[in-house]
Amino acid sequence: MRSNDTRAIPDLSNIESWLAQYLPEEGISTIEFIKSGFDNQNYLINGKYLLRIPKTLNSEKLIRNEIQWLPRLSGKFDIATPQLIRHGISEEEKLCALYSWTKGLSAMTSDLKQNEWPALIEFLKTLHDSNKDGAPLNLNRGVPLKNKSERFFKRFESVTSKIELAEDQIKEVWNEAVSASLPSKKHLIHGDLHPDNVITDNGRLVGIIDWGDITSGDSSTDLASIWMLFNDSHIRQLALNSYGADTSATMRAMGWALFFSIVFLDYGLDHDKNYFKRGSEITSRVLSDFDSMI
Repeated sequence: MRSNDTRAIPDLSNIESWLAQYLPEEGISTIEFIKSGFDNQNYLINGKYLLRIPKTLNSEKLIRNEIQWLPRLSGKFDIATPQLIRHGISEEEKLCALYSWTKGLSAMTSDLKQNEWPALIEFLKTLHDSNKDGAPLNLNRGVPLKNKSERFFKRFESVTSKIELAEDQIKEVWNEAVSASLPSKKHLIHGDLHPDNVITDNGRLVGIIDWGDITSGDSSTDLASIWMLFNDSHIRQLALNSYGADTSATMRAMGWALFFSIVFLDYGLDHDKNYFKRGSEITSRVLSDFDSMI
């Protein structure tokens, strides 16, 4: 969903050679293709390591963000985050990064239990209170929502050309979110905290992955995850109150949730029914909560 400067898929024989340098005693017993995400090719190595190989030039920047920041965040949270093991350049001059494997299932397909909201809020508070000095610049996440309007409406028009949506309500929510007061300070944020980057185990929150969009910006970008993960409006309000979100922060978070939902709908219509389903759910939740606010 970012740039389309797709690079050639690497030769796995060369990747094996690269891996062998860093796992000399263990050796390479299995290489399992996990999936091709929006930014990376992902492989499970020996059942316990994750190998990520960027697909685009922009993706390389995101991997380098992880290489720089994951070690700084190691041990901060009560839930798992990927632990960087090695990184380097393969014989094909591809950036490769090897991480610990976070066991569990994506919240995109395996719902988080409603009573897990305190774990999410504790994670967010800890992250947002962390030292943001030197955080990577990110022009896509943590920015004022007005900066996203052109992209939002382009996606919105794409979706509404294919399916019916509550167009007037969605536009009203977006305009209110764009008009909400901006935050007085920036925080360290994950930046891409959607369900596919949230790992569950029997409904419990056990991990947060894919940290390439980490940046310093509006924490409401991450608070949008509340609408992406919890279907109970009472739970959503409890989570927002526990975090300490004021009306403006809540409105901006709803805007970010709506942005993600439209992206999910647009992508899901052509590529992945799970994204479409989640996008529909998020849109409905945001519109319902907005109606209760006015």
